[in-house]
Amino acid sequence: MTSRTEPRYSLAVETVISADITDVWELLVNPAETGRLFWGTTVESDFKVGSPIVWKGVWEGKPFEDRGTIKRVEKNAVLQYSHWSTASDTPNDEATHNLLTFRLTKEDRGVRVVLQHENIATMAMKEHSEKMWTQLLATMKRMAEGGSR
Repeated sequence: MTSRTEPRYSLAVETVISADITDVWELLVNPAETGRLFWGTTVESDFKVGSPIVWKGVWEGKPFEDRGTIKRVEKNAVLQYSHWSTASDTPNDEATHNLLTFRLTKEDRGVRVVLQHENIATMAMKEHSEKMWTQLLATMKRMAEGGSR
């Protein structure tokens, strides 16, 4: 199990999406859309600060139920929540939860989406997460630009 005193890692991935910012935001806060975005999971949350968020599904053939808490919501701008995974091999306490922050910024070319992932336990988890989040942003881009929505 990973200790809270070990160094923690962070990463950020980003993309620019040619879509309206409200459509991109909807992918993050509408549970049906968010579930499709997050690899077909079931997502449960009202997306209000302090509320729980739960992801349920099957990942690499294994059922999971991940949990977190909504930390910050600024409509069409920032969504932040904690995240703890049953697969993380860390205790389920706030000190070991990951922090995920989506930042949306309107630009001439569309919407810049930056996903920051903080408090990652190991370098291996960081590397895995970076690939996973890059894939998620590519899916978000495809969905928001009308390819699969």
